[in-house]
Amino acid sequence: MTLQRAVFCPLALLFLHASLCSGQPTLKLVAGGSNSGDGIPAAGANIGSPDHIAVDSAGNLYIWDTLNSRIRKVNTAGIISTIAAATGQLAMPVAAGGLAIDSGGNLYIADTGNYRVRKVDTSGVMTTIAGNGTLGISGTSGNGSQAVTVALCSPSGVAVDRNGNVYFGSSICGTVRKVDTSGVLSTVASTFSGTPFAMTIDTSGNLYVCDRNTGTRVYKVAPGGAVTVVAGTGISGFSGDGGPATSAQLFEAHGVAVDAAGNVYVADGGNFRVRKVDTSGTISTVAGGGTLNAQDGSVATSVKFSPQDVTVDASGNLYISAGGVYKVSGLSNGATPSAPPAISANGVVNGASFQPGVAANSWVTIQGTNLAGKTDDWSHSIVNGALPTSLDGVSVTMGGKPAYIYFVSPGQLNVLAPDVPAGPVSVTVTTAAGTSTAFSATAGTYGPAFFLWPNNQVVATRQDFSYAAQAGTFPGATTVPAKPGDVLILWATGFGPTQPSVPIGVSVPASGGYPTASSPAVTINNTPATVYGAALAPGSAGLYQIAVQVPPTLADGDWPIQANIGGVSSPAGTILSVHH
Repeated sequence: MTLQRAVFCPLALLFLHASLCSGQPTLKLVAGGSNSGDGIPAAGANIGSPDHIAVDSAGNLYIWDTLNSRIRKVNTAGIISTIAAATGQLAMPVAAGGLAIDSGGNLYIADTGNYRVRKVDTSGVMTTIAGNGTLGISGTSGNGSQAVTVALCSPSGVAVDRNGNVYFGSSICGTVRKVDTSGVLSTVASTFSGTPFAMTIDTSGNLYVCDRNTGTRVYKVAPGGAVTVVAGTGISGFSGDGGPATSAQLFEAHGVAVDAAGNVYVADGGNFRVRKVDTSGTISTVAGGGTLNAQDGSVATSVKFSPQDVTVDASGNLYISAGGVYKVSGLSNGATPSAPPAISANGVVNGASFQPGVAANSWVTIQGTNLAGKTDDWSHSIVNGALPTSLDGVSVTMGGKPAYIYFVSPGQLNVLAPDVPAGPVSVTVTTAAGTSTAFSATAGTYGPAFFLWPNNQVVATRQDFSYAAQAGTFPGATTVPAKPGDVLILWATGFGPTQPSVPIGVSVPASGGYPTASSPAVTINNTPATVYGAALAPGSAGLYQIAVQVPPTLADGDWPIQANIGGVSSPAGTILSVHH
């Protein structure tokens, strides 16, 4: 059961240790460090305020290295090089610009300060494809002319469609223009109230454009020129995750990308996050929005950074420029499962003990096949504290009631059970491919179980949230065994009703306590421990905190620990490490 325990991570435990949450997307540092020069691994290379980024079909990454005044390439072996520099070539640094790659691997640059759009072919030769080097005062002049003869109105943002037509915006005049494969210039959209800044294009030829003037909207320009809003209300701020993107607020939206499935990603820089608009139009946060410094291996939604641009490779991996350049895998919508979901024999178990049985308002793990088309969790789908009953097209019922879905993957779901009565309950999983055969489980009023750290150790923290665990339990983290007499918080599920009752399906309110209706008993090495209280953890769901004192007379050792509430005991085999 090691794999299942590794990917399960209730809300409050997110703050304890990232190792408990290995199922969540994490950041991988691709470029950024203190070393200077080219020809070195990009993860250690100095990138001076990376801005625009692009990735080609082979997986090579291109970076607009603003402060070092150059455009750099990170090849698939991770080695960085310079492919264009400011001296005699580009006007950098600038407040606009843009990068794009065509299907043949040619790089396109919106050279704002030189009033040109440039092309760097695969042999490294740079040419101008639009602009005569002088500032134009109109975003529509020169239509029908060869693009290289026209004075451009500060080009910004660039995209290339599958036929080789190049599009760019005007950072002053509020238009989007096109250079066709014969070099002729035209205007494809001129209805923007702000500044078309960053853009990308999908396989159907729809352009997605960020308006950096206010940074509050992302637009879609259809091939016929019709302009619609994809995300944003036009008012700066942050709101809307879990709901329609057109009702959400953005702040300084700097970059935009679209994956092969049609999901749109927005570098919402002023809100310190990257947001995703899925194909149903729902917006969510997929990276940023946290409080920790971004570093290699960080959980993507735990960090705080200010993303400048985003791009997506052919495999659906997301790249983010934010001080360094980071890669996040596993965010793109997976395909619909090829067959209806199937729950394994003995596949509905307690989410902490992995023993058969469920309890109301407690964690449940469901194992099987075709349970989901991707791996995801609810971290970006909780709206005003309400927990989702559907995640990426996956829903679960228990006793005919919807369960609240925390984690989905093809082989495992982790859900919060609804208010099911004690007795037999029918469990089903539904995806776009169909509904599983009903699984018969048994629900109880109580199903106490402790969450576990490696080596079957109870998840135990001191009152300052330091870990009470065997030394070396987590590499790189300090873990100290409990001492006799220590007061610990034990983390568990299945400890039954509370008084007063807490509404099921929402995060536990931070105001007011929700202690268990019955008092549990806890023994350590068969010695009764003093229990100071047991209650649901504020800000979480289905997660109980039990405050106990380690018996002062306990000798050193790894001792069995067990709880009993309502006449039901937690499973044997759990230990607490004690050392003077």
